[in-house]
Amino acid sequence: MNKINFHPSIILILFIGLFGGFLKELIIFFVVIMFHEFGHILIAKLFKIKVKKIRLTMIGGIIELDDYQFKKTYQKILINSAGIMINLLLIMIFKVIKLSNDVNNIIVQYNYLMIVVNLLPINPLDGYKIIYDMFNIFFDEEYSLDCMYYLSMISIVICSILLFIFKLYGYYIIICFLSYKTFKDYRLSKYMILKHYQTINNL
Repeated sequence: MNKINFHPSIILILFIGLFGGFLKELIIFFVVIMFHEFGHILIAKLFKIKVKKIRLTMIGGIIELDDYQFKKTYQKILINSAGIMINLLLIMIFKVIKLSNDVNNIIVQYNYLMIVVNLLPINPLDGYKIIYDMFNIFFDEEYSLDCMYYLSMISIVICSILLFIFKLYGYYIIICFLSYKTFKDYRLSKYMILKHYQTINNL
């Protein structure tokens, strides 16, 4: 099994970047994404957790870890926070190290963007995962999943309204992707939980 694969949304973004005249910015953005994902992988490796698959999408990477659901809560939170920490580190580095002003500004801005976006409580972003792991400390898995689904959808609606107010219409492609991902993962998780309960009842 290949550990790294690409979501079809990557092709769409590359196509838009190529014909939209901002291919350089897009390449820098994907390099920033790779560093962000490296942060997650680094902490996972420190906890001796095997990386099963890395899937790159238009909003970043989705990393599948071996037996992730059985890991300790503090390990999950540290793993999901690591990408944001790497982005903060890159901002500090490029505030000191000067390439060209243009490249430096792009790198710093994209790292800020990665931090802000990943703090949103929307599936599959880091902010969503961190809050979900915290919910699981106090509530059962099904209740936590339901709460996070509604929080994710409410956040998507709020972001959609803000994008409309500030006329950032190009970002609606990301909103559509997040909406699809949130709904799809919620349905799958609910099915898995129901199947688990049915298995227990049949024992």
